[in-house]
Amino acid sequence: MPDAAPSPAPKRKPWIPLLVLVSFVAPIVIAYWFAILHPEAVPRKLVNRGTLLEPPVALLQGPARADFEAMARQPDEWSLLYFTAGPCDARCAAQLDLAGTIRALIGAQGKRVQLLALLDQAPAAAPPLVKVLDQPAARAALAAELGRRLGAPPMAGYVFLDARHLAMMFFPSDAPPGDIKEDLKRLLRASSVR
Repeated sequence: MPDAAPSPAPKRKPWIPLLVLVSFVAPIVIAYWFAILHPEAVPRKLVNRGTLLEPPVALLQGPARADFEAMARQPDEWSLLYFTAGPCDARCAAQLDLAGTIRALIGAQGKRVQLLALLDQAPAAAPPLVKVLDQPAARAALAAELGRRLGAPPMAGYVFLDARHLAMMFFPSDAPPGDIKEDLKRLLRASSVR
């Protein structure tokens, strides 16, 4: 039987190593371009539903400083503070009850949330978990600072306070309760001390 002619060696394709190199390097170059050179090219969408206050509003500088300093707080505790102008009427009482419901719906992490009310006039009866601060000057100062940042001073609303009593986020009083709950849950998760 005659010997079969040896088959020719396969031709090397010089562009394959180049293609492999480009497929690994190109994503790094593109990421560098977007992250370092042109970060404004990527729209940033915040996941929070409330209005983030940057920089936070310091309530310890206001008229209710002594009341806030008297509240002992742990670093991972937050406050849900409701404020409103005028007397605490039926709508105000309903908002305070809503704050208690939001805290209860959070579950076990809700124990790290203190409920506060900053009012011009204390209600006849407040829900049991709500600490009422009868401080019209402090309420007016908070509303004025929020108005400076938001364009118009709100008559009522909610703010999240961290352990240092800095207002970090604002919600108008007619905000969907689910939005308040979701943002508060996210803050509690992110600030959990382990």
